Amino acid sequence: MDIIRAKDKQKNWGLNFCAIMQLWRGGCIIQADYITNLIDKLYRSHGHDKEDLLANSEGGKELAANFAATKETLLRGVQADAFVPSLSQSVEYYKYMTSTKLPTQFMESQLDYFGQHMFDTQSDPVGGREKGNHHFQWHPARGITGE
Repeated sequence: MDIIRAKDKQKNWGLNFCAIMQLWRGGCIIQADYITNLIDKLYRSHGHDKEDLLANSEGGKELAANFAATKETLLRGVQADAFVPSLSQSVEYYKYMTSTKLPTQFMESQLDYFGQHMFDTQSDPVGGREKGNHHFQWHPARGITGE
């Protein structure tokens, strides 16, 4: 839907997303009534955020309420050696879009090591300085010979 919305915006097509969802109900793209009903309800609600469906409180509540079950389904799929690229990417996308703890620690440590940019810890207040409050005294790597 995000890809279609972006192209709709770029080309100024004026697509009716509720009509698209109705077409998909009878087709093979989305035959899951639960998600189709949820998305359709979001598009029909007044004041919904067209740019970000996750920003809609009702949709966000539904996704949050079912996130643990979604992760469990993904885990069982991986354990069964099934191919689950869409589900795993959906889980990662949801985590990335809703988390306040983004996976930047490795990048921050590299910046600190190579340029002494410093870093913040999770207990530091949000915002403020461009450089972090902390610096780690990095030790040079040593090979097998100790050099």
